Amino acid sequence: MSARSTLLCATLAVGGCLDAPPADDVTCTPGAQIACGCADGSLGAKRCAPDGSRFGGCLCGTEVGPSIDGGIAGDGAIAGDDGGAPGTGTICVQNDHPHGSWAVSGTESFGGMGAGCSTGHHAGGYSIAAGAATVSPTSAVLVGGGTLTFTVAFPQLRYFGYWRDMDLANYACQIQDHANYSMTAEVPGVVDAAASYGLPNLGVVAPTNGGPPPVQVAFLCDDCDSSAWGWCQGHACPNGIPDGWAAVKADVEARGAAVRAQHPNAHLMINLADGDGNGAFDFRIIPGFQLPSGVDWIGLECYQGAAMCQANLAALKPLLPVGARIVVLTPAANAYGDEATLVGHAQAMYDWSRTEPLVVAMMAFVWSKTQLCDPGVVPCTALAVHEMPTLLAKYRAIGDAITGRVGIAPKLDAQCPAN
Repeated sequence: MSARSTLLCATLAVGGCLDAPPADDVTCTPGAQIACGCADGSLGAKRCAPDGSRFGGCLCGTEVGPSIDGGIAGDGAIAGDDGGAPGTGTICVQNDHPHGSWAVSGTESFGGMGAGCSTGHHAGGYSIAAGAATVSPTSAVLVGGGTLTFTVAFPQLRYFGYWRDMDLANYACQIQDHANYSMTAEVPGVVDAAASYGLPNLGVVAPTNGGPPPVQVAFLCDDCDSSAWGWCQGHACPNGIPDGWAAVKADVEARGAAVRAQHPNAHLMINLADGDGNGAFDFRIIPGFQLPSGVDWIGLECYQGAAMCQANLAALKPLLPVGARIVVLTPAANAYGDEATLVGHAQAMYDWSRTEPLVVAMMAFVWSKTQLCDPGVVPCTALAVHEMPTLLAKYRAIGDAITGRVGIAPKLDAQCPAN
């Protein structure tokens, strides 16, 4: 990172509502998923039924969560049959795992969407559909058993975190109260450290300590369009900057193919930047620019605010593949303005991101000034979110609103590992 340099709906069911699998799908591990092809050419996933008897139909959408997560708050059931005990409860779906269903062997009622959901779960915008049931916009009653199948009107903007919080430093402890992913160094020890605070790895490496599964977004290239100029500085570019971009693009595609070979459901992400600070991202002046094949998450370094972000996204939209999603990188260091200006940028970016269907995440740049300061330069005058109280309060509020992690107490620096 340098100056140059939908609504998602998925319906799952248990038992008879699952699509019939092919003959070779008759036995599987409950909850396991395998890749499958979607009509638009993208990858989806088939998930194994809770009884291990078969895979369901291909789930296609912007996100296929790595595991079913849900609960009936009144009964304490998690993603499965609650035993048929009568009662009422709340459907709760974790923010990054938007699918779930329950098989009911007795009479069960579901209602009060939101009441009783635990921290970190989305609890609004549900529509319920069931077989032999009484259905209203907020409740359903199954009589005599059956399968409750629900469709989740899931918010597109659902991730919040910080740039390289667990890559260059060790900040998962300090951000765990309002972030719901960690940008790690993609090594097991670091991934485990983030997972110990309930933060899934943004990347593809899974924790070994039983923590939350990764979001499965492989970050391949920072300041990717801007790096075309850097490539041409060290190589011959007889056709000018298009040669530089062709080389960068080919490298991204090769590394993306290697990731997908190991992680078929992974998203591939690059960042685009405004290298010369004129408000227009550099891809806009590369003749014939096309995104690397396979890239479906694009980070936009919107360090001049929401209006700049909107203008550049408008220019990018015709080039986006089907199912593409945007990660908005927000200015959160005093190099981009004083604290009041940064607070205004944060609120404006959040307000816009909530209304833009393509934006799936906000990523603040950066958490702490130690990520900006050269150890050999004293004193360091850089400031970031951690060092600006009003900006910190703003991002905690935004993070809570996006992630649902309301009520998690922030940890004092003294309670967290030293950096």
